[in-house]
Amino acid sequence: METRMKTRIAILLSMLLGCLFLSTGCDSTDNGGEMIWDYANRQFTFEVTTADGQHLIDPHTRQGYEWLKKIYVEYNGNTYANEGRPIRQEQELRAMIEQYKGLNVMKKQGRYVLMFGEFQPRYEKKQMFKLHFPDGQTDMVEFIHTADKGKFSTHIWLNGKKQKSFDLKLIAKSYLEPGEKLTSAPVHIYLRLADLKGTVLPEDLVNTTILTYKDKNYTLTEKGERLMLLSGKSNFMPWFSSDTGHLYLYFGPFYPEENIKDGSFVLTLYGKEIPVHFQCYKKDNGEVIYKAESPIQKKPAKLLYFRNGPLINIATKS
Repeated sequence: METRMKTRIAILLSMLLGCLFLSTGCDSTDNGGEMIWDYANRQFTFEVTTADGQHLIDPHTRQGYEWLKKIYVEYNGNTYANEGRPIRQEQELRAMIEQYKGLNVMKKQGRYVLMFGEFQPRYEKKQMFKLHFPDGQTDMVEFIHTADKGKFSTHIWLNGKKQKSFDLKLIAKSYLEPGEKLTSAPVHIYLRLADLKGTVLPEDLVNTTILTYKDKNYTLTEKGERLMLLSGKSNFMPWFSSDTGHLYLYFGPFYPEENIKDGSFVLTLYGKEIPVHFQCYKKDNGEVIYKAESPIQKKPAKLLYFRNGPLINIATKS
């Protein structure tokens, strides 16, 4: 009796796992009952430490942030600079067509790692890319990644040595000088002007845009070929990213030591007031928290990041 019960439980578990796999891995069609398989994109991740185990990827320190900005990937004749924390959340990369190649920093199991690419299982011929570090160190990754009716065939090599997964570990030299202490990296809040085209702000927007923070107004002024305003320690500046093709306004810097848990400012675009609430502080365990959101965003709002700060999508037209 006990054996039969165990057998039934095993069968039920197998059926349940099978249903879950089919529901996420493929879609049925009316074309003769055949299955069309949809596969999640895979990304390479890199945990980087020194030979003695010191974790080097830390976007919250000034030294770590400056080091990360100089890392890049070379793949298929293109160069991908580190963009900081990803604009899209990890779960948004699933069940999408392969279209995004970028080098980002993401948190995985409590530690930051580098993440590169979006790869569907369609690479029958060996692919190769190189990860370049500021001191000249170069690591080479090769891979084959295919699938047939839900069965994957994946082979990965790091510097010629076979690996077991897309999660890779690298050894690199420390960026700290002997006796040097870590200091906090600056945090800027990025406002992406999602509906604007071109590489510079329209003149009428330059003349009317105001950011109000702690009862002080910051405006944009044109100086030569660049638009900027520097007022004390705070910067309110526009910037065009050739990597993403978007215009941004960014405000800051802020530092975790300021312990901002209920910060806010108001951005005025074409007479429309857009409130922004943000946080930038350090927890007791040393973890740095920074995020920003606006009531104008759709609910539930997603926490987005860009480079070394939180990101909010802004529409200049209502």
